[in-house]
Amino acid sequence: MIPIIDISPLVSLDCTDCNSDSKVATAELDNVIKAIRDACSTVGFFAITNHGVDAATINNAWKASQEFFDSDASIKTSVPMTEDYPYGYENIEMLGIERNKQSATTDSKETFSIGPFDAVKSNMPPRKFPSSLGSSSSSSRFEEALTNYYSAMEHLAKVLFRGFALALDEDMQWFLQEGRFDDGHQCALRILNYPEIRVDDVNKVHIRAGAHTDYG
Repeated sequence: MIPIIDISPLVSLDCTDCNSDSKVATAELDNVIKAIRDACSTVGFFAITNHGVDAATINNAWKASQEFFDSDASIKTSVPMTEDYPYGYENIEMLGIERNKQSATTDSKETFSIGPFDAVKSNMPPRKFPSSLGSSSSSSRFEEALTNYYSAMEHLAKVLFRGFALALDEDMQWFLQEGRFDDGHQCALRILNYPEIRVDDVNKVHIRAGAHTDYG
């Protein structure tokens, strides 16, 4: 079973003035750090609660994602994933190293991704969004929702990096020192949709996402 960790003591740390000499020692925080250490050294995964991300930011991302995936195919494919642009829309991925690429169908899903905000520092292509989702306001909502959610995840990542550092008995800014996780990172945000499967052939195998290891 994947552990579920309440990280509120970690979130509540005020790191506006964090520096290399920062020391935090509370019973609540110690319990969180121990839980992170145990989860990473045994299970390898954990889920979190009380992460501090605003509910409106999450809900807006959900709504914008649904609106995008419900839009016309011509709109979704207007920002395609290519060799030069590793983000955007795609629906032809086929995960799973054991699958026969000659006979297997593509995964029954579609995705849209965006990269870092700062293309210069990250050395990645500038973000692209569809120019129309039925109306200019819809397009603006989609871009704003994903941009805000990406920023919220960047902040949450920093919170977790501090937890990982403390779990390793390092200063909590260890992973963040010298701007290691400023705008120069290359993290991507991917939204996914798993369309309804219409079973028109009982002999046809539908795979949402084949068994795979993560990239990297």
